[in-house]
Amino acid sequence: MENITISRALQDAHTVERVVELINAGTCEGVDVPGGHEFTPEMLAGQYAYFAAEEHAGDRDNIIGQLEFIASVGANFDENSAADYAMRLYKASNEQ
Repeated sequence: MENITISRALQDAHTVERVVELINAGTCEGVDVPGGHEFTPEMLAGQYAYFAAEEHAGDRDNIIGQLEFIASVGANFDENSAADYAMRLYKASNEQ
């Protein structure tokens, strides 16, 4: 089973604007967790899409729809990498 770490900063983001800031900052201070783990923009976008598509998280098309939305409001990331990461989150959550 893969160990996935979720960004606390992303979990605490209460607006789309804040989510976009975090994604665009990538490995900026404030998104790392104990142990020095840092998140790429793709990891953060994937986390956003996974949680935004929670009821349909195993559906790649739904994940991509969430990623397209966040990109349309200014987030910069590689969509395919972010979708792959979101699907890894889904797989890991179902292994627990």
